[in-house]
Amino acid sequence: MTDKKSDRKPRHVRNTASRACRRSLQSISPSNSHPQTQCPLFSTLPSEIRALIFEFALCQTVDRNRPFQKRNLNCRCNHDHLTHQSTTLLRTCRLVYCETRFIPLQSATHHVFDMSRETYNYPRLQSDRVNYLKHLSSQQGQQLYHLHYTMIVLGRAPLLKYITIAHLHWKRITWTVTTRPWHALASSWRQADTDRDYNFRNMQLPSTCQEVCLELETTAQDSERMPFLTGLFERCMSAGIKRRDGSILTFDNEQSDKFLWKGSEWLATERGIIEYNVSRFFWRSGVPRRQYTHLDHVDCLGTNHKQ
Repeated sequence: MTDKKSDRKPRHVRNTASRACRRSLQSISPSNSHPQTQCPLFSTLPSEIRALIFEFALCQTVDRNRPFQKRNLNCRCNHDHLTHQSTTLLRTCRLVYCETRFIPLQSATHHVFDMSRETYNYPRLQSDRVNYLKHLSSQQGQQLYHLHYTMIVLGRAPLLKYITIAHLHWKRITWTVTTRPWHALASSWRQADTDRDYNFRNMQLPSTCQEVCLELETTAQDSERMPFLTGLFERCMSAGIKRRDGSILTFDNEQSDKFLWKGSEWLATERGIIEYNVSRFFWRSGVPRRQYTHLDHVDCLGTNHKQ
């Protein structure tokens, strides 16, 4: 029986081949591609119609046939189905690749769940599942759309890890803080002028970031922390969030809101249904939302109706 590991090429050989492949793909342009004049998609249809076809074929969508299992920790508010995205169309011809190669990244929401394999018996560590973000090329990093980070265990994988990588230029960033890490989070934010306050107020976002959303989730058991939440909301209204180029995202009082949702009490010994209170804060630039959300077919926050 052949040992598959022994048949693998050395790492430096594989890395060289990967770089050569990426350079080859980056060099594809309309000038060195077949004009496809025999194809009605290019010879007959207006470019605007063709762009719409490509959008619906390649944008990330919600797969209504693949719901999350009830005990899956990823099943959060507005996140009860898996997403789907097919890139098969990119492999049809070079001209199609030129016009469509960035649509998957420009439409995708990248979900990062802060979990511990040891605590929740999850299949593998979170760093293994999102390590691909570090290995995106600079060209790909320029096209990134939405990072949604859900904090379930404080300190396992800081949000800063995924937004301070220089070549990742997110357009939207969402940070959801669930009920579990509230005790430690409150302690960190009470001392706003110290080095401990690094999680949110002192971070510097990519210069391309046009929108930030912070969701704070509470339950009836968190009632003693509500005064802190109220004070935080008042501070957020007057605070701005810095971007690397020195510009500021300002607080959007009109879009910030509070809502209720019912879900499983996954931390309890006996699972049941519990009501969660969510306070949602928004910071935005002056850029119209349509300019950076027009390819979003998932809308995991349910905010695209608020234009």
